[in-house]
Amino acid sequence: MKSDARNRFYWPGMSADIDLFVARCDVCAALRPSPPRAPLAPWPFPPRAWHRVHLDFLGPINGKTYLIIVDAYSKWVELFDVSSGYSSRVVIDKLCEVMSRFGLFHTICSDNGSSFVSEMFKQFCSQNGILLVTSPPYNPSSNGQAESYVKIIKRAIKSIVLSGSNQRDLSSKLNEFLLQYCNSHHSTTDRSPAEVLFGHKLRCRLDLITPHQSISAPSDTTLDKVVRDNQSLQCKFYRGKRVVDFSINELVLIKSYLNQRTSWIKGRIVAKLGKLVYLVRSLDDNNVIKRHSNQLLKIRGEEYYGDVKCSNASENVSTSRHTDEQLMPQVLLPERTTQDVSQMMTSATGEQAEDEGAAHAGPSSDVAHTEHDPEPWADCEAATSPGGPAATRRTDDRPTTLLEGRSKRPRERVNYKKYF
Repeated sequence: MKSDARNRFYWPGMSADIDLFVARCDVCAALRPSPPRAPLAPWPFPPRAWHRVHLDFLGPINGKTYLIIVDAYSKWVELFDVSSGYSSRVVIDKLCEVMSRFGLFHTICSDNGSSFVSEMFKQFCSQNGILLVTSPPYNPSSNGQAESYVKIIKRAIKSIVLSGSNQRDLSSKLNEFLLQYCNSHHSTTDRSPAEVLFGHKLRCRLDLITPHQSISAPSDTTLDKVVRDNQSLQCKFYRGKRVVDFSINELVLIKSYLNQRTSWIKGRIVAKLGKLVYLVRSLDDNNVIKRHSNQLLKIRGEEYYGDVKCSNASENVSTSRHTDEQLMPQVLLPERTTQDVSQMMTSATGEQAEDEGAAHAGPSSDVAHTEHDPEPWADCEAATSPGGPAATRRTDDRPTTLLEGRSKRPRERVNYKKYF
């Protein structure tokens, strides 16, 4: 749209006006793609074991459904078969079984499944002093700890099935896998879950090889530093680069998931729950919903120019206008006399003859030109620079309207001779 407009019109602030016109279109806003992902925001490391746990369901897989419970401190995982039913009562019974061994949890993190958001489950958490935290709908990465273990255990089940084990041996094979996993070195804590939780590794068959060998674990004072360093590496190599903040009562676009179809609807920010999670009120049905920043957009859009981001509406217009003037040199076409036109036609004919002569030089010349000219826009910049050919061919009556000394973005070559 901007390219077509530049070929036919020009007025000051043309790019900013086009952006504003498109941003006000409700149909265009409803069909916008998802924004870039936000940087990774790790959960804070809990102060002790079983302080915060993450829950999720796995399945149905191979005719079974499992409940996964993960301790965020030690990375210890518990697995329960809930194929007969996974209602809130079943989940509460399994949680009570784990808490009978390790004590009451402080925080439970889960998705928005019906088993986790029912009144029975909320009452259970309230009676036991447990804080229930749910992730934004359709954003499983917020409960990434449980999602990671879902993938790990699903891969283990598939490996057991492909190895030829029958349904009867599946349970014993899974228990064997959980023993080996909790006894293996974890990349985040730099120890095995058993060492973090119990202070030593669990005895297994491999210990029969060296029965008298003692394994020493690092002190607990270094665990917090190790986890923070490893989480910093995850944030460093995470692909999310979008940094945006929404203020209270700000008008935004919300990603809607209705009838298994996604679209963008208008809403208003109600509250900020965390670093990247917001409560938003939809303007269509007046419902308050929870959304991640990856599921929200500024109502006027967000413009990126390199590493510089425009954060509000007024900055969008001013920065966009200033950047377009910087990046796009203004080239006006002044009136020409008959003598000037004839001179330029003669010059164009001579240059065309030189181009035809170079074309008959063979394909090797084209290859050499490609190898020594990796930037095809270099000639275009030379033509518009103060010392380039365009400056030498400029007549005295042509106004000097080029933006001297300003940066130019790469653009396609334009044959301005056809305008004369």
